[in-house]
Amino acid sequence: MPNVENWSTQRLLGTAARLVEHQVNQELAAIGVTHAGVLILTALYDRGTSTQVELAKAMHVQPQTVGKTLERLEAAGLVGRSRSDADRRSLIVSITSRGRSVLAHAQEADQHFPLVTHGRHAELRALLQNVISGLAVGRPDTEGDSLDVLPASGVINIPTAFSASRSLSSSDRTL
Repeated sequence: MPNVENWSTQRLLGTAARLVEHQVNQELAAIGVTHAGVLILTALYDRGTSTQVELAKAMHVQPQTVGKTLERLEAAGLVGRSRSDADRRSLIVSITSRGRSVLAHAQEADQHFPLVTHGRHAELRALLQNVISGLAVGRPDTEGDSLDVLPASGVINIPTAFSASRSLSSSDRTL
């Protein structure tokens, strides 16, 4: 283990984020989804439907990045895409019942993720939320509702800045 005491805050956050995402992806592989897939499923669960561009904006990534993950999610039957009636060039993405089930399993798996010990999980979440909110101020890609996938209630605790604003109901947990 390297001596992290002298690392900058940026290096600590970046390294922690990569390590957490790697750990989460290992755990999520058992249910056939990646961390990025869970983030998209969460956003779709909260929004109902969305375009690829709207999802990318909400997640602060390029639409092409979301597109690759959407292709994998669609192939697995976790999302559906259909042409928009208003703009035939645009695809509307929605979560399927199977996608809601996988998201529920991801939520359950997260309950067992040992991110922080000694009851300091809530403290870390609050600090991370402050970092994200502070960095988002004034950014053109954070105007309007683009941060709506930030944790409002913290119910789905996928250990990252993005999380669902509500938990899945028991009816959503079945196929």
